[in-house]
Amino acid sequence: MMRRDDRALWVVGALLSGCISTATVGGTQDAGDAGGSTDAPAVDVVVAPTDVVVAPTDVVVAPTDVVVAPTDVVVAPNDVVTPTDVVTPTDVVAPTDVVTPTDVVTPTDVVTPTDGCVGATEEICNNRDDDCDGMIDEEVVRSCYTGATGTQNTGACRAGTQRCTAGAFGACMGQVIPTVETCDNIDNNCNGSVDEGVTRVCYTGPSGTGGVGLCRAGTQTCGAGSWSSTCAGEVLPTTERCDTLDNDCDGVADEPFLSSFQINALTTTGCAVIDHLGVTGDDRGGIALSRGSVFYTGDLQTGRMPLDLSSVSALSPTRQYDALTSDLQTEQGYSLGAGTTPIPSGGGMVTSIIPIDTAGVLNTAGAITLSTAINAPSGTGIFAGYGQILIHNTTRVYRITLPSGAVTDLGAVAAPTHTSCESWAYWGVAESIAGVPHLAYVNGNTVQRMRVPTGAVTTVATFTNLNDMCSFTVSPSTGRWYFHHEGSAQFGGNAETVGHCGATFITGAQLPGRGLGDACTAGTGMCARVGTVVCDTAQTGTVCGVTPGSGGPEVCNNVDDDCDGMVDESLTRTCYSGPGGTMSVGLCRGGTQVCAAGAWSSGCAGEVLPRAEVCNGMDDNCNNAIDEGVCP
Repeated sequence: MMRRDDRALWVVGALLSGCISTATVGGTQDAGDAGGSTDAPAVDVVVAPTDVVVAPTDVVVAPTDVVVAPTDVVVAPNDVVTPTDVVTPTDVVAPTDVVTPTDVVTPTDVVTPTDGCVGATEEICNNRDDDCDGMIDEEVVRSCYTGATGTQNTGACRAGTQRCTAGAFGACMGQVIPTVETCDNIDNNCNGSVDEGVTRVCYTGPSGTGGVGLCRAGTQTCGAGSWSSTCAGEVLPTTERCDTLDNDCDGVADEPFLSSFQINALTTTGCAVIDHLGVTGDDRGGIALSRGSVFYTGDLQTGRMPLDLSSVSALSPTRQYDALTSDLQTEQGYSLGAGTTPIPSGGGMVTSIIPIDTAGVLNTAGAITLSTAINAPSGTGIFAGYGQILIHNTTRVYRITLPSGAVTDLGAVAAPTHTSCESWAYWGVAESIAGVPHLAYVNGNTVQRMRVPTGAVTTVATFTNLNDMCSFTVSPSTGRWYFHHEGSAQFGGNAETVGHCGATFITGAQLPGRGLGDACTAGTGMCARVGTVVCDTAQTGTVCGVTPGSGGPEVCNNVDDDCDGMVDESLTRTCYSGPGGTMSVGLCRGGTQVCAAGAWSSGCAGEVLPRAEVCNGMDDNCNNAIDEGVCP
């Protein structure tokens, strides 16, 4: 162990070596000194648990000074350590530690090197008071820039500053680094150019047309902070042409050339009603027009009414048509058929449509065979259309083009919510809106239409009371809609009511059968060929896209053989009913027969036959002798 006088010499040595500044040492009397002493101002260092430091600026500066006696007090370089001081080798006080007047340091305390200020220097970012002004890292800042090399001080780019706090520099504040170039006459990306390559999308067409059909947005270019006045490259709406393209950018291509027939309004004015219970019995379902008559089917039979609904009568012979429909273009009535047999209640496989004349008589000889059979089960919807009939067989919609009978599958679509009839089917109207098929039907007190095949539903008309109406049709020629309901509705009526009210319709430039994609026939008679309507070469109209066949000489067969639209026209032949060898001899001459409806007339008009010879200077009996045996 170190002796007491060695410890004193060690303290004095520390003072003389500069580890403890004598200029700042305060006066204190060691309790263990024999005579005591009062020293110049000194730094009191307490190194034992009970030592008290009384000067606020006391500094211990020697990193290896160890004072371990609990009661040691160091006051000045010439202090004498008394024999009672004990020093152990574990007390360590690091240089520059600052100990306040009330600090007590235990024998194992380690003090960090932040005490005091030894030699003031320029403040740097190190969490110390380098310039001895009582503040740490104050006003220590530096320039900073995090942008790409070569961009600082180019264009808008500028350096920022970082401020030191607690020995560390913070974020770079106030710097301007490269950004995306914008149209502001400033070099935002700091590459030495202003507004270079800055463009924006533009469109000057009507709202809602941009990006529709052929219409496309264009581009404006920035220069000196301003956009160019033109929209380069934009495509604006133009007049629709027949070219399969949407030129006017309304979402529909070639709409002036598509067939169109649409219900515009079903009114409640100009109405008339008639009760048919006494003729047809209870309602069953099925309504159709046919060349001046309205037909409705009840549980007993089908009844016939004139278009003005002035009367009702049974058919003769009695019939019950359960699959009525009609072509609204010609107002020709039909029954769906299987061959020459009408489809009964309950449905079946439809292979034909059979015409019904104005008296309700079925024309089986005129049955039109369908190109494809259609399965029509219970729940089928039957829709009369303009030049067409649509059938919804509960899962798919089929178009029957008239009068050819060509069947087109329009796709799968669920059956709409509708009012059901007391029968196997329900009845409505087929519309063609800009070439798109729609089904119009009754649903409660509204008439709705469903787009095929999307299934989108819109309202055609709304009423206050349609009762149980489940069947309706229209008459474009009279501007009416015809309907059936049981009992009274807002139109009046009694037990079983057929009625009509006013209606208006929208037709396009092309009616069904004449629009793009519709079936068409080119040529007549033997030259007739069935094709599809297409755009003409000028793209301003439509033509039937099939070439008529070549005609031949007209013959007596009730066919237009020479394809001039007439049958058996001007067909005659020479005839002669006299004895052989007499025609064109003497007075005898052949006659003429005329063809009509494929048959020659029965007589031989104008022929001259042999007769008894008389004395007249002529060969009456056509034997090449004149007046033989008759003249004196």
